[in-house]
Amino acid sequence: MRTRLALLLLFALACGDDDAMHRPDAALDATLDAPAADAGLDAGPLLPESWCERLALASQEGASGWAALAELHARVRHFGTEGAYSTVDEVLADTLDEPGTAGTTAAAIDAYAARLPSVCVVDPLPVPEAASRREGDVWVVVPGRGPLEAVPDDVDAVVVDLRDVPEHPELGAHLAQLVRATQSSEVTPLPRWVRHHVGSVDEVFSTDPARAIYETNLRIRRREPILAGERERMLAFWMGVQVAPTAARVAADLRAERRAWLLGHSLPIEVAEAEALGVGDRLGAVRALDLVQQDGETRLPDVVPADRPAFSGDVAELAGLGAPGPLDATPAERAALSLVRPVEDVQAPTSTRGRAHAGLLIAAGVLRLFYPYFPVVGDGLDARLEEVVDALPDEPGREAMMAALGRLTEVIDDGHVFLYDAERTRSLYPLLIDFEDGTPVVSAAAVDGLSVGDELLAIDGEDARDVLDAMLARTSAATLHYRRDLAMRRLLERASEVTVRTGEGPPRTVATPGIEREAFLAMAVTRFTRDDGPLDDLGAPDVHYVNLDGTVEEVRGTDPAASVREGLDARVMIVDMRGYPGPGAWTVMPQLAGGRGESPWFRVPEYFGPNDRSVQESDWVMESPIAYEGAIVLLTSPTTVSAAENLGQVLRHTRDITIVGRQSAATNGNITGTELPGGFAFTFTGMEILNRDRSVFHGVGLVPDVEVPLRAADLAAGRDAVFEEAVRIARGL
Repeated sequence: MRTRLALLLLFALACGDDDAMHRPDAALDATLDAPAADAGLDAGPLLPESWCERLALASQEGASGWAALAELHARVRHFGTEGAYSTVDEVLADTLDEPGTAGTTAAAIDAYAARLPSVCVVDPLPVPEAASRREGDVWVVVPGRGPLEAVPDDVDAVVVDLRDVPEHPELGAHLAQLVRATQSSEVTPLPRWVRHHVGSVDEVFSTDPARAIYETNLRIRRREPILAGERERMLAFWMGVQVAPTAARVAADLRAERRAWLLGHSLPIEVAEAEALGVGDRLGAVRALDLVQQDGETRLPDVVPADRPAFSGDVAELAGLGAPGPLDATPAERAALSLVRPVEDVQAPTSTRGRAHAGLLIAAGVLRLFYPYFPVVGDGLDARLEEVVDALPDEPGREAMMAALGRLTEVIDDGHVFLYDAERTRSLYPLLIDFEDGTPVVSAAAVDGLSVGDELLAIDGEDARDVLDAMLARTSAATLHYRRDLAMRRLLERASEVTVRTGEGPPRTVATPGIEREAFLAMAVTRFTRDDGPLDDLGAPDVHYVNLDGTVEEVRGTDPAASVREGLDARVMIVDMRGYPGPGAWTVMPQLAGGRGESPWFRVPEYFGPNDRSVQESDWVMESPIAYEGAIVLLTSPTTVSAAENLGQVLRHTRDITIVGRQSAATNGNITGTELPGGFAFTFTGMEILNRDRSVFHGVGLVPDVEVPLRAADLAAGRDAVFEEAVRIARGL
């Protein structure tokens, strides 16, 4: 029967009067409204089976090119009804592996939408001008472009003609105006189940959801009531074949409360549950809501039948209508939103161009939703996505994918970007590099043949500056100093040998095999030559030194809390935070802050569905009965990052401290991670951090009051120039 109905519909569309189909003031085509001869109990308007064909959308601004598909997929992935992230990611990857989709965005978008029942891509419809007319005691309104005329006081009924009215910016306000004109009590919109996100839930490291910083779950979202006026009038919605999502939702709200009639065609609830977005010169829609009755549990039926399916446009037919009956109780069969647990949803390490292509689009889509620093760093993400996708080779290897992912994420200037390949084992390298005016020099070494202060000339036979410049172009960070540090780490992870020289001496090549963690930590602590305690040996017994670096705490077994207690009577305390803090740093933070430490502001993007975004803001206060009241000199470096910077922000807010050294990494906020097709993953900062006075921290960091640049000669001589300058300053405080 369905095939025959479809053929009848096609015949009616081909032979009917096109103008009658599209004129807001024309009656519906009689063929469409007439029951089929053999329809039996199914008698009624003939409609497309696909909810996509019932969507009415108008042109709206949106991303173009590959960014359009990235944004569309991000909405499906995080808000749609398709299930696990890996499931929809594989759909995208398989789509982009199809012949003809890699080079054409439009073809890829169409092929992708065809694979997913929750996604539609349609052409835009024109928006008619807003219009009103009176027919006896009935006011007929087309809520189109421009202002709506007020409903006259002496009419008894309002018919809202929604035929040929696509989604447009004024539609919601127009419908609210008409509700106020016809209802004498507030209308409570239907609740909706949505996917709720507090930040981008970590897919890489957070194995315990109870301890996760970021989270995702299903939530009931209740909307504000639609305000009412002083007059009660009959209200009816005249439905066409196509309907705008906003109009469908308002019609469902009113019909569920038996406060409005449906005329003409039925109301497709899938359309009411869709959220639209621009995709290039077309329109996309994703089912991202689950509408339920006021009990919060009973889902609306898939289709709400029209109360007057054969309505011809003669408003005289509406005379004497009371309240419509209750909604049809037919159980819903459309897919429901499901709870997604993306933690450890690992994707198979299969390398294809489609998977590499999809991975880049997924990364861009996640960043577009959840990366908080575009207003600070600028927004070059869409252009960079086009660049890296177009540059993908036909058969990209794993190194090519890592390079492309690095190049994509470089544009966001985030020091928390780390890249992972499930097929590659990361090794710990036997040397550390720092930089003197851009020149790489050895700052610590764990193999014979390397000396602290050596200039690094080459890595695996290639000029060190050249390979560093190439790696910088695909390494993200908020400062140049930290970008160099991260880029060098990536180079050393895979290096088998380096070429160095001491001073003006001859070059020498040294093997750099991977080392165990214990050896790496032992090497790292050699950069700190001073033990905690008073500086009696330097003739400054009233100056106390404490190192909060976590590696020092672990390897040497230091106790920062005990050290701070020992120095409570010191006139000045030098706090060394040139690395990453260990557990003891959190204990002493309120003590160093004078007994009360107030955090910076933590701001996380929050979503109740794709178009309902806000920011969840928090802070904390740490108090301690132990309080240091003396002066503080804080030591910082380019590797003072994240939690280390958090300590500096707290102290700078609560105390008049002096910072000595070099600018910090300017990257604070909890990390989150995203799994990608092909067995790749990446991390980024999922939280915006503001200083306590709400000034920008990202890209600024902790700026030294007294800057002490690194010098290779100081390293070679075993001098800690930053510490020495701190002692000089402490003597004068």
